Amino acid sequence: MVSYTIDASELKESEKVEELSAFLEEALGVKPVVAGKEITVSLLEDSMVPRKEVKSVLKRYLHYAGVKEDFRVLSAPYPSFKFRKKSR
Repeated sequence: MVSYTIDASELKESEKVEELSAFLEEALGVKPVVAGKEITVSLLEDSMVPRKEVKSVLKRYLHYAGVKEDFRVLSAPYPSFKFRKKSR
């Protein structure tokens, strides 16, 4: 089993975290666990999704939510990702 942790603390609004959780559930077909501003996605070996695909889904969420111009997805220490506000 592989678990990915997504740090969404930069997304200030809590409804964005719930929206992201629903988006991940639909895209990856698994139920994410939300703990505050952190989301954990656990994948079984038979439903293995590559790390690049998870990052791609997170980027698609930013586009879907309309915040692609303000945020980007970074690969944090394995196995996690985090959202970072773009510097201008």
